[in-house]
Amino acid sequence: MDGATSSLDSSTLTPLIKRLNRLARRDTADEGGVILTDKGRAIAADAACVPAESAQALGFTLEHTAGIEPDFVALRDQTRMTPAD
Repeated sequence: MDGATSSLDSSTLTPLIKRLNRLARRDTADEGGVILTDKGRAIAADAACVPAESAQALGFTLEHTAGIEPDFVALRDQTRMTPAD
């Protein structure tokens, strides 16, 4: 995921990535990718349910949210291009 994908600018994204790396005790030997420790894998496993549970809380299925994601991305992009009044 990069800043364009997440809609976060680098000044927001970089500290977040650094903090997540510290929390997961990321192996920094490979700067091109993320190698999780056992603790990092446990955190990832715990978080794996978040997308499905979030969709369910909204009354959607994962398939439905995946289907409407392009609409939300387009709406986000369109609102960024609209000058503030």
